[in-house]
Amino acid sequence: MRRASIVGTAWLAAILAPAVAAQERIETPGPFIHERAGTAFPEQVGEFRRTNVYRYDEAGENVSASYSLRGADGRLHLTVYVYPSPRIPDEASAETCRREYEEARAIIARQNDGAERIEDGAAPAVEGASGRRSVYRYTTLFDGREQPVRSEIDLYCRVGDEWQVKYRATSPAAFDAGAEIERFIRTGPWPGRSLAPGPIVAAGSESEAAF
Repeated sequence: MRRASIVGTAWLAAILAPAVAAQERIETPGPFIHERAGTAFPEQVGEFRRTNVYRYDEAGENVSASYSLRGADGRLHLTVYVYPSPRIPDEASAETCRREYEEARAIIARQNDGAERIEDGAAPAVEGASGRRSVYRYTTLFDGREQPVRSEIDLYCRVGDEWQVKYRATSPAAFDAGAEIERFIRTGPWPGRSLAPGPIVAAGSESEAAF
């Protein structure tokens, strides 16, 4: 366990710190395809509409896409991240995943004064993968005004033994968004899940994307 702790700390420092500095917005029509992960990020998933795509590394393997859904009680904003799992011994993977999950929760608490965790447990089971889920409530500027919000994080580790998949979804507290988020997780971008036909835009391909 000591070895897992050391490896996990080093990996989190490497993966979280450079991401913000390295991020590049990708402007592309149609579905964006993460080729190595076999993940499609279409312009629309059900009633969700894609608002942006970012990559966080030169290889284009660490990417995210944000989607928006307008409901009767306000807007649901959801971002899905797909990025490589750390290359560590199997015995360290569970500890490293736990640490990443704890760090993701800690970020919410650090960035939002008075954030209250109201749910914590298993994320929706999907395609043989299991994950962890936390839901927070706090007040912040969202959708143009200061209001109470519901913010959820879901993390799945070692998907297909190669990928991490993380979701962050925020909506007004009055918007009961749990079912919509679960539907997106089960039907939206996921490693190996093909969602949309059309020309492939390779992740990290500067010839196909304008920055």
